[in-house]
Amino acid sequence: MAHASDRGHVLLLPTNYYLAGGAFAVAASFLVLSLVSPQALGRLWRRRFFLFRFPDAARVVVSLLSFAVFVALIAAGLWGSRDPLSNPLPLTIWTLLWTGMTLAQGMFGNLWSWLNPWYGPWRLVAWLTGADQEPKHMPPWLGYWPAFLFFLGFARSN
Repeated sequence: MAHASDRGHVLLLPTNYYLAGGAFAVAASFLVLSLVSPQALGRLWRRRFFLFRFPDAARVVVSLLSFAVFVALIAAGLWGSRDPLSNPLPLTIWTLLWTGMTLAQGMFGNLWSWLNPWYGPWRLVAWLTGADQEPKHMPPWLGYWPAFLFFLGFARSN
């Protein structure tokens, strides 16, 4: 029911072209991953190419702006219009983040480290309290179980 709509969508191409293109993209990615050695993939993931160096203060400012936008979007979702075409929250989530952010990450690299809405407030609180240190990490033995449990709780709540 999450994808149900009272408005119909007209696809510009026949559906079988979409299905064939999606199947080809998945098959090509599996083919590439099966032909490339794990060592080559590891070198590719570790390689970094820095165009610009910015101070951490710039990252904090961008993150604080991102936090302000995040709060405004949550407020629009709670108290704004119930029409998804006039409320900015669905447009931002489905268009900008799911589609646009994915493409921008592929083109420009790790933008999330700058746009993360929690980094700026965390650095600001750490600076104000004098506890300016790196965050604590969860123990490695937990693995992916916290993410699985949070997702299960989210899925069960709907």
